[in-house]
Amino acid sequence: MQTTFSTDETPMIAPLPAGPKHESFHRSWISALSDPAIPNSADWGLANFTLDNIMHRGCHVARKARTMRLSPNYKPEHEIKIHRLCQQIDDDLDRWKSQPLFHRAQAEEEFHQKLALPVPAENCFLHYDPVVVHNRMYSNLITDYRAAKLYMSLVKYPSMGPNPAGSGRYQHAVEICRVLASKPLHERDDVRGAEEAMCLFLSGVVFGGDDYYPMESKWVQRAFQEYFPIYTGTTSDFLLGIWLENCPCVPMVKEKNFPWTILDSIGVQSQFSEVVEDGEKRMVQYEVGVL
Repeated sequence: MQTTFSTDETPMIAPLPAGPKHESFHRSWISALSDPAIPNSADWGLANFTLDNIMHRGCHVARKARTMRLSPNYKPEHEIKIHRLCQQIDDDLDRWKSQPLFHRAQAEEEFHQKLALPVPAENCFLHYDPVVVHNRMYSNLITDYRAAKLYMSLVKYPSMGPNPAGSGRYQHAVEICRVLASKPLHERDDVRGAEEAMCLFLSGVVFGGDDYYPMESKWVQRAFQEYFPIYTGTTSDFLLGIWLENCPCVPMVKEKNFPWTILDSIGVQSQFSEVVEDGEKRMVQYEVGVL
């Protein structure tokens, strides 16, 4: 998952148009660059490009949500618009995941999982069932999809933890960590490592530290530190600071979740808004300093 923000938190590239006509155009140039020796290489390339495109539009939605929430003209009714924009991205993500290419890949993964040998403890995410990845390309894309779902949920409901109920946050975070745990340290590389670090960070936000899932949060903390500086060329403090300040709607990370991070320099004030959704009223909390 690529995060393409400038120093003023604005996505650097305008949203690319989507739809069948544009997909046909992108397939043409992706096919020309694809390796015919790799089965379905053009389909995998298009799937990768399309997911990045959806998430880039999601970054624009996040920026718009931050702008609306920080505006002196902000009203609780603005949350309805923000939720509608987030739902559009969510729907695009789910349509992306429903393509036949992924159904076939998932069936192959389940088949190989049944034949797998016992997995070493160091390649397991705590007590959760281990994962044996057969198609790493598919696994990477689905991990990025889950991270995108987490991010859009945080835009919609910008608060730490697995809530609200039915959001799927906890399930996505667990699946991300199961997959990342299955990958030995020596198999990681610089480019993918940076993306996986972002996936871990979002999972840590969702696990919520001692308030929700302290054991999972501590595992994420240890795994996150393994990526620095080998796979990112920077420090965990530096990268977390960039994400907290420049990724719209990522809520404040408490020190009990990522205790090595110095967060006092980023001022945060919690506010609540009453939102009417499906005929019911409820309160939404958000942190002004990082929206």
